[in-house]
Amino acid sequence: LKISHPFVNKIGRELKKAGLVMEVSDKSDKRKRIIMLNEKGHELVKQLQPVWNDIQLTIREILIKQNNDLFEQIRQFEQSLSEDGLYDNYYRRIRERQFEEIKIHTNNPDHFPYFKSLNIEWLEAYFKVEEKDTYLLDNPQQIIDNGGYIFTAELNGQILGTCSLIQYKKNRYELGKMGVTEAARGLQIGKKLGETAVKKAKKLKAKELVLESNNSLKPALNLYKQLGFNFLKKSPFGKPSVSRADVFMSYDLK
Repeated sequence: LKISHPFVNKIGRELKKAGLVMEVSDKSDKRKRIIMLNEKGHELVKQLQPVWNDIQLTIREILIKQNNDLFEQIRQFEQSLSEDGLYDNYYRRIRERQFEEIKIHTNNPDHFPYFKSLNIEWLEAYFKVEEKDTYLLDNPQQIIDNGGYIFTAELNGQILGTCSLIQYKKNRYELGKMGVTEAARGLQIGKKLGETAVKKAKKLKAKELVLESNNSLKPALNLYKQLGFNFLKKSPFGKPSVSRADVFMSYDLK
């Protein structure tokens, strides 16, 4: 490996300071020390293994694009890194894996408390809880009984986001009551929930899929546009269903 003995000692000291290794004597030579991972170190390896795999696959993906000439491979590899960057390719792969790890549950009564708490969290952070909010959040089963759906998103064993499809007229649905806990924003949970709701509406052969939002919620509006929603000039319900609604959108299901 061309690593000096002092450098190995330095790494060993740092790992020991971090509480990741333990030292034992070599039974065949008392002058030698054997450094090995302890329980905490092995646990960290398990956590880092997916990261190392992603880095390995990212490099392999770049190399596969090249031909068999070694020097040309090196040149093209460097060019690929200058164009996209190892970090950008690695980050893209991390995002893809993370997205796949998000598990969506549908109409799970055990998750109804999360449906309420996650929505209350963001409503109280940005607006106020209105009468219609309270009614829907207190009666999730009624949304389902009326032909709607409640989705919850699970990541690493935690319920971190939710949304619903509310049937407000026969075969016409509203994408509503979407909330993601603040600590989990940026993990694509809203995207996974939104895609799930859109796919469900298509499967139901819905005639209409609409939503209400607020102009101040820029990340949410960007997400809706990415999902394929377009802006409407006025509320699809005749008038806004809640006072905070000043943006209206619909999805072309044709």
